[in-house]
Amino acid sequence: MAAPAASWGHAGSATGAAATTEWAAWFTQFLTRATGQSAKTLELYQQVLAAISRGDLAPTALQDLLPGFLQVRGTTYTNTLTELTTKFYAGLVEIGAAHSRELAELVVPGGHVPDVPPPVFEPADPMQWFTRLTEYAGQLNARVMKIYQAHVNRVAAGETTPDQLQRAMSEYLERRLPEHLRQAGQLYFKLLSDLNEIRVRTEEEYLRGVLASIKRPGGDEEFAMTLVAPLGGVASASLSVANTMEERALIRCRVTEVRRADGVGRAFTPATTIQPERVELAPGEEVNLHVSIRLDPADYDVNALYVGELHVTGHGEPRLELPLRITAREAASSHEHQASKDAQ
Repeated sequence: MAAPAASWGHAGSATGAAATTEWAAWFTQFLTRATGQSAKTLELYQQVLAAISRGDLAPTALQDLLPGFLQVRGTTYTNTLTELTTKFYAGLVEIGAAHSRELAELVVPGGHVPDVPPPVFEPADPMQWFTRLTEYAGQLNARVMKIYQAHVNRVAAGETTPDQLQRAMSEYLERRLPEHLRQAGQLYFKLLSDLNEIRVRTEEEYLRGVLASIKRPGGDEEFAMTLVAPLGGVASASLSVANTMEERALIRCRVTEVRRADGVGRAFTPATTIQPERVELAPGEEVNLHVSIRLDPADYDVNALYVGELHVTGHGEPRLELPLRITAREAASSHEHQASKDAQ
């Protein structure tokens, strides 16, 4: 018994040192990534504070917009959180199952535990999944206990000795336990990273929504480009741009991401067509820009105001940032559509 213990102590110290180094590397990677993500969130938060200090946002803006944000995004956040944690537990169960199968094969060669996969996670009913997972673990333990009982019967029959099993177990633990612990460590740091990713993404989405809710100071609203169309249709508007310089200018146009003006929901890139998207103008020449945005039902809520910007750049001129005000109206019903046709 002394020999295996000495062997375990010597090999275990080397393995332990390697494991400590690996865990330290994982932790360092996690902290580095989390620090970078937090810096982005802090920058957005500072922008919100600056907007409040300028009077562009009310001091209560953060708490006023939060209920609507939680109403729209809370369920998605909760479902994602549940899925991550259950995947973590499922991973631990899989590691434990592999450990049990290997031990069973060690105790009674050829008497291995059947390789039955754990239940698949179902986001629609996580509690039911937990119940099935508990049942799975119980069934697995029952199979392992049968294997151990078979070994006890072999010892009682004189077919093997307790010392043989002890030596085999010591050798197994020295060989395989570090790998199982390593797999558990990877699962743990993966969970930490994923949880932090959710937190940062949610905070950024909310803070960007708060900033997007800023009402532009006097005058800007008069020059906003308003686009309105039935949900599923195409909203269009035009803008005249002239080259006021004394040399030719290359005009480029693009639409930024848009989101609901009240900060609810995510920001997204709209399905936009700009004609022309880029054009070269001679001095004094003018062009009419035509902007069309398809109001996809997957992106827009009916009668909700969405905001964004149309950016127009030209050689040597400050960029024109034209506010966009986009609204999807409720599509006319088939009855209303037929009535309109009859009236025509």
